[in-house]
Amino acid sequence: MFDVSIVVAVINRRDIDFLLHEWLDIKALLKRPRFESHTPESIDAILTLAQDLAERELTGFSEERIATISAGQRPADLTREEAVAFDIASALVSGGVLPEPTYQQAVRLFGDDSTAELMYLIGFYCLVSVCLNGFDVPVPERNARY
Repeated sequence: MFDVSIVVAVINRRDIDFLLHEWLDIKALLKRPRFESHTPESIDAILTLAQDLAERELTGFSEERIATISAGQRPADLTREEAVAFDIASALVSGGVLPEPTYQQAVRLFGDDSTAELMYLIGFYCLVSVCLNGFDVPVPERNARY
């Protein structure tokens, strides 16, 4: 089975909190009309839920599935929703415009807002990854706790 502590070590909550609250100034972002219904506390709650869900979901991934994803390929055993999310993430991180059929399929499955939020989440993950790589932040020890 996949060791979820690797993911937790690579993207730990302390780094995400720092980026959101200190670097991106989440309070200023929440003043924008698109996000005015949220609070810093609701964002923190969403992140906690996302982390819990990711840890639960990733724990069930087989080594084969992780290896396939790591090779940039879509595993054959994904659900329809997982496959569409994978296709969106793959398209966005490879550069260029998200293909319209992929976008429309996501909207049909997830709705407009959830499709947009999926793209925001992928973009945020990329931002965090680029920042960590840019500052050559080492991966913490496997059993490190913060």
